Amino acid sequence: MNTDICFLNELNNSLPEKAFSFKFKPMTSDIAIESIGYDDFIFVEEISFFRVQPFYTLHYVLRGKGTLYFNGKVYKISAGQFFILPINQNIKYLPDKNDPWKYFWFDFSGNIAEFLFNSIYRDSPIISDVQPESALAVFKRLFYEMSTGTVKYFSSLSCFYGVINLLFKGENRPETTSLVAEAKKFITLNFRSCDFTVEDLCRMSHISHSYLCKLFKKETGITVKSYLTSVRINEAVKLLKSSDMTVKDVAFSVGFFDDVNFMKSFKRHVGKTPSQYRQQF
Repeated sequence: MNTDICFLNELNNSLPEKAFSFKFKPMTSDIAIESIGYDDFIFVEEISFFRVQPFYTLHYVLRGKGTLYFNGKVYKISAGQFFILPINQNIKYLPDKNDPWKYFWFDFSGNIAEFLFNSIYRDSPIISDVQPESALAVFKRLFYEMSTGTVKYFSSLSCFYGVINLLFKGENRPETTSLVAEAKKFITLNFRSCDFTVEDLCRMSHISHSYLCKLFKKETGITVKSYLTSVRINEAVKLLKSSDMTVKDVAFSVGFFDDVNFMKSFKRHVGKTPSQYRQQF
């Protein structure tokens, strides 16, 4: 499709010509990225038999077409669509012979992986209601890192949460308390993405910015933005105590664009800089 072609041209053909993949040693428990990859089936040989995988997989089709065989059904999939695959079930998916697909994928597991799968899957493994421009914007940074051969685990995790931000389909609940609880749930699922904002949360919750802020402040006593920042800082505290990650990597992994802003927010909430806090342990 034209959007995909323009995007690939914008990257100056920096994506691999055939296939590219990274396997990780998972560093997080809620969601663990097992591996990521990019396949072009003009060059990559298809796997034509049914198989079972020990993790969930989320694909985004950049170009071409293909077919998924799962749970006794046949699904036709084309460019601009996501499709998600379950754990420990027989599946088979093949590129179209005349227009083979080119896709990007995440293999993932973790404590909330099943919850995410069920929330995204619903009645079909295919997700078609995401604008290509939005999807490709989320992938852009990671595609660039892939082109340089320096993909990091938390870059991949951040991109994954950005995708989940686009795909997650929460249940509509009209009650005020439920709306706030739903907003907190979305924040928990998406705070690691640097691109996740209060505006994104409002779109996901299907309510206006002013109404959500009013409800949230009334129910919790703090603003949505303050709550989002506190969630990010609390996660940063855990990482500083339990890992040897640099302050910059911790900042990026919990959703901050830069370490300077992170250090200011951290000191405001904790009373110490990240380095001073870590020295206690």
